[in-house]
Amino acid sequence: MPKCLNDKTKTYKGDEHSPKGLGYCASAEEDEKIMEGKDNNLWKVKLTSNGQKRWYKVKDEIPKKENNTSDITSISQSEKKSLKKEVVKEEEKIVSTIRQALFHNIVDEIFPHYQRTGCIGLKNDKYNEEIQKYITENTDIKCGDILFVGPNSVSLPRDEDGFCIVLNDGKFETSVGVKGPFLALDNSEILSHKVSYKSMFEIMKSDKFAFSKFFEDEESYDDFVEDYKKNNMW
Repeated sequence: MPKCLNDKTKTYKGDEHSPKGLGYCASAEEDEKIMEGKDNNLWKVKLTSNGQKRWYKVKDEIPKKENNTSDITSISQSEKKSLKKEVVKEEEKIVSTIRQALFHNIVDEIFPHYQRTGCIGLKNDKYNEEIQKYITENTDIKCGDILFVGPNSVSLPRDEDGFCIVLNDGKFETSVGVKGPFLALDNSEILSHKVSYKSMFEIMKSDKFAFSKFFEDEESYDDFVEDYKKNNMW
């Protein structure tokens, strides 16, 4: 089962009527927190008698009016609209913390001779220096982004050696001897920074050059997609 968006130690099935069906477990939310459920109704977090938090429909939490023997089963449209706005704002906050990684093919900008030679062929210090300089000068490149910078090896240039990933401090790691997708999968720093690779993968799939070098083939692409989903990087 998938892990909850607000608590990776909890799981959900996806068919729950409450917000849990959307990936939000009650235990990770504040008491009295109101959110819209999968059934489009409003739900509130309430503490049970044994101190556990549970989702309850808002209409079930409204007390009876005095001198009225029937339960009030709905709230006013204006109140519901206001509460839904709060739900949307909370969801936007969560989404805004998840950054979509980007792919940058920058090899021709920093190493223009690559197209002629098929490799960079510089001393490692110089090679890394040029890549770092480009990352530092281009503020649109962020943590988790993948760059194609070209393989540096002179004796045996390999396509998989030509990628690097940008880290949180603006530094980078290169894909020496491993396929590009492992740059993020094997990096604990990236795993902890809520970076999604769905858009990048889909864009690269339509780019013949990037796809062949990064994934190699369709079967490899599908396998990596599953791995990224399992690691909440999708």
